[in-house]
Amino acid sequence: TIAGWITAQTFYLAILRVLDYLNLEEALVSFIARLIYAVVASVIVPLIDWSLRNVAPDDAHFLADQVNLVKVCLPMFFAWAWKDVVSAALALAGGAVWWELLTTLAVTSVLVVVETLPSFHSAMRAVQERSDGDTPHARMVAMLQNLALAVGFTWNFMFSKAPKHIFSFVRAPMYIFMVQVVYYMVVTTLIILIALRLRRRGKGTKQHDITAEEEIDPERSDTAQLVMRRVSSIAAELEEAGLSVVISALHFVYA
Repeated sequence: TIAGWITAQTFYLAILRVLDYLNLEEALVSFIARLIYAVVASVIVPLIDWSLRNVAPDDAHFLADQVNLVKVCLPMFFAWAWKDVVSAALALAGGAVWWELLTTLAVTSVLVVVETLPSFHSAMRAVQERSDGDTPHARMVAMLQNLALAVGFTWNFMFSKAPKHIFSFVRAPMYIFMVQVVYYMVVTTLIILIALRLRRRGKGTKQHDITAEEEIDPERSDTAQLVMRRVSSIAAELEEAGLSVVISALHFVYA
C-alpha cells in the first residue's frame, strides 16, 4: 500500500509540473495528471508482472525474494493509480452529490461487467495456470480485478459523507469521537445485514439457474430456447458478479 501510494504521488507531482502550462481548472488538471499515470501504469505494471512470471514464489535466494516482493507490490501500483483517478473524478463537480453518486455507480458497473466477460475469466485462468495463454495482454486483462480498490473507495466516500457533514458543525474532539463510534456501529450493522442478504440471494440465484436449465418448454423452438438460456445465463453472471463486487465494496467500507 505504501509503495503504491508513494509511487503514484511521485509521478503525479512530476506530471503536474509538465501540465503547469495548461490554463485549466485545478481539479481538471489533477484529474488529467492522475489519468495519465493510471494509463501508463496499466501498460507497464502488467508487462513487468509478465516479465517476472518465471520467478517462483518459493525460490529461496536473496534475488528471488526481492523480485517476489516487487511482484507483490505490482497489483497495488495499478489499484492505487485508478483509485486516485476516481478520487480526482469525484472532485471535478465540486461536491455535487449527483456526480459523486453517478461516478460510484459507473465505477461499480465497469468492474461488474469486466468480471462477467469470458476474456477476463480466460485471462485469469491462463495467469493462474501459467499456460501458453499467459501473455502480456492476458496480464493486462487479469490486472483489472484490482479495480476493486477504486470501487471500495467510492462506496466508502459515499457512506462517510454523513459523519463528515456532522464534523463541519462539531469541533470538540470528544464529540467527533462519539460521532465516529456511532457511525461505525450503524454502518457495521447495515453491512452485516446487507452482506447476509446478498449472500442468501446469491445462493438462491444459483439454485434458480439450475432449475431453469432443467425446465424445457416443448412448445418453443430450439433457437428460442437457446436464446432464452443465453440471456438467462448472462443475467445470472451479471448478478453473481454484482453481488461479489458489492460485498467486496462493503468490506472496504467496514475496514
